[in-house]
Amino acid sequence: MMIKAEEVLELFDLVTGYGVDNYSRRVLQTLSKRDKRKHVTTHKNMSRYIESYIERKYKEKNNRPPMDMEERDSIIKIEGSTKGMRYDREGIILMLEDRRIKELLQSQLEKNTVMIEGQSMPKVVSEYLFAELNGIIEDTKRKEFYEEIKGDSTEDLKMKLTIMELELKSRETFDKMIKDYDEVAENRSPESLYYYDIKE
Repeated sequence: MMIKAEEVLELFDLVTGYGVDNYSRRVLQTLSKRDKRKHVTTHKNMSRYIESYIERKYKEKNNRPPMDMEERDSIIKIEGSTKGMRYDREGIILMLEDRRIKELLQSQLEKNTVMIEGQSMPKVVSEYLFAELNGIIEDTKRKEFYEEIKGDSTEDLKMKLTIMELELKSRETFDKMIKDYDEVAENRSPESLYYYDIKE
C-alpha cells in the first residue's frame, strides 16, 4: 500500500506520541499543511530520514550504496517525484522500528514539545492553551498573543502555564467566597445588619 508524505508524517506522530490526545489533535487540525509545527518533524527532515535509512540499510545488505531506483526501492519503494511522492507503508513501518530513526524522532519530539503535568504537549498546542486560559477569543487578539509567546523557551512556557493555573484557581476561590457571602446575606434578617456598633 502506497501512502502520501502527509500520511508518513502522521505515522511519525503516532509512534512518537506527538499531539495524539484529543485536544492537541483539534488544535493541530486547524494548522495549514505547510505549518512546520503540525507534525513532530518537517517534510524536509522526513525525506532526509528516509534517504539516509535506505542508504544505510542497502549498504548493510550489499556492502555498497544503492546505484539506481530499483535498488533503492528494495528497501522502501517510492513512487512519483517532489510533492506527488508516495511511499510503501510497510517499508515506512519497518523504518520506524529502526533504532537510529527512533533516536532522530525522539530528538525532534523533545525539541518541539513541552512537558505539562507529566504529559508531552506540542509547543503550538500549549500556545493555544495559554490563549484559552487567558480568555483570548478574537482571532486578532489570538494572533497577537501567539506572536508574543512563540519565541518563549520551554521553561518560560511552563512558568506562564503555572501562573495561569494559579490565577484561575485564585479566581475560582474568590468567586466561591463571593457566592457564599451573597447566600448568607440573602438569608440574614434586617436586624442583623446592625449587630455591630460603629464607633468613631
